[in-house]
Amino acid sequence: MIALAGCDTRSETFNTYQEAKRSGLIERGWIPPELPPDATDIRLRWDLDTNISEGSYQSKALVAPTRAGECQPVAKEPTSIQCETFVFRTEDGRRTFSNRGRTP
Repeated sequence: MIALAGCDTRSETFNTYQEAKRSGLIERGWIPPELPPDATDIRLRWDLDTNISEGSYQSKALVAPTRAGECQPVAKEPTSIQCETFVFRTEDGRRTFSNRGRTP
């Protein structure tokens, strides 16, 4: 995961998607709503100064099947897709997401 540069950074880890959902961070835009419901070992880091959030998770799917049709491939990045404000990738055996440069 890429390090965040702001001063007011926070981090959180969730064992399951359900834990992440209960935290309210999906509704507040720090965790993407496209996260698959089978996601586990969710690691999140966000910066309140820059509005950047990045994270990683384990899942069979890159994004939730019901939301996949709303996502588009990222030009020149064959393993990446853009869903709303988040970009999803597979890196080093983990799924990652980032809204770097976008405001949640």
